[in-house]
Amino acid sequence: MSNRAKSFEITRFFAVVSLMAGLFSGPVGCKRQCVNPEHEDLETCVSYGNWDQEGVSLDATFTDSGDVDGSMAGDAGLTGDGAVVGPQCASHLDCVDKGLSACRNGVCSPCGASSDCGHLPGLTTCDVAAGVCRECTVGTESQDCGLRSCNPATFECTHTLRQSRRVCESCEADSECSDADARCVELSYQGAPRGGYCLQQKPAGGCERPFGEVLTSRRSLSNTVPGDFCGIPESATTCEAVRDMVDKKSCQSNSECGIGGSDSQCHYGKVCYARCETGDHCPGSIQFCDQGTCRDMVF
Repeated sequence: MSNRAKSFEITRFFAVVSLMAGLFSGPVGCKRQCVNPEHEDLETCVSYGNWDQEGVSLDATFTDSGDVDGSMAGDAGLTGDGAVVGPQCASHLDCVDKGLSACRNGVCSPCGASSDCGHLPGLTTCDVAAGVCRECTVGTESQDCGLRSCNPATFECTHTLRQSRRVCESCEADSECSDADARCVELSYQGAPRGGYCLQQKPAGGCERPFGEVLTSRRSLSNTVPGDFCGIPESATTCEAVRDMVDKKSCQSNSECGIGGSDSQCHYGKVCYARCETGDHCPGSIQFCDQGTCRDMVF
């Protein structure tokens, strides 16, 4: 064999050796490497979890970019660069994120029942629709909060007793309203948000004074289904002013009524009266709305 031929055979030999080394340094057909040193040999690396011979997890799903979807289920996963990693968890105790509290097939996943949340202090109820552990939910507030309500915005127990708030008193949840037909509805005053207030749902016979302003297609704070409610003219007054008027709060100046006078008036330095737009915004004992303020015909 000539020297040139020998040189060619030697080059081809090292090329084959190099190729074989590349194939057996990770799963066949890819460059993925095992992160855990205990699984560096090809056979263990590929078989760890549910992998095929191309180094692709049979349990994982991939995004368009080639990254592994975070919702995959399997005993192992891939990092963004394609490295094989071990399981995230061995039990629920290893999953401390309230949105990924359940250990399923080695992966921390959203809760499916409250039993998936028992290891998280103060967040022992599963909001199944969201897959998140909460302190409370609207549907479980009696169990989670005792006599108090559950704030549907924060999913935390409030300091307010259920069924303790009258019509046009502030609230954070529907269950706080004492009237069975009332719901906690967000109101505003001259465009500025005022928070939730208990308002009656509009009855078939219509709304009664002084809550004669029909608020249409409003959602209560605890319910996503819109409805019509008996309310107040939000451009003229506030629930605080209307409550002072209904309760016949005594006063000496406007600043003692409503939220400070712009929404109400201390009539003749005696009793608080709310601002209005029509007579429907005044109580039954008050006959008319005069120059933007409810008036009693006695005065």
